[in-house]
Amino acid sequence: MDELVEATGVAREKLDKVRSFCADAPFSLDRPVGDEDGRKFVDFLEEEDELSPFEHLAGQYWTDEVQRLLTKLTPIESNIIRWRFGLDNASELTLKQIGDKYKLSRERIRQLQEQALAKMRRQMRE
Repeated sequence: MDELVEATGVAREKLDKVRSFCADAPFSLDRPVGDEDGRKFVDFLEEEDELSPFEHLAGQYWTDEVQRLLTKLTPIESNIIRWRFGLDNASELTLKQIGDKYKLSRERIRQLQEQALAKMRRQMRE
């Protein structure tokens, strides 16, 4: 409260009065903000999980870019990347789980994953 008094220059007693009034009065988010357009307080709140237009556009760009890069890989490399990182609505799989699918060791799958990621990095630089 002291910070508020300092920042606003309003007497502590007045701020206490305002605070007690606000604390006692119920506040509805459905309460209209103004008369002209019928908007409510809730209309000005942003959903935490909602992406901004920029974030949505950037996310779509990177999704498209990753899909493009995956086409440059061999089928096994592409599948390893998809499964390891849970792309295309796939569940993330461990190196061992992918190795079991291909009857390869966990270490070999790790090597193929690193090889695929290196190819993708090179493609991004070009």
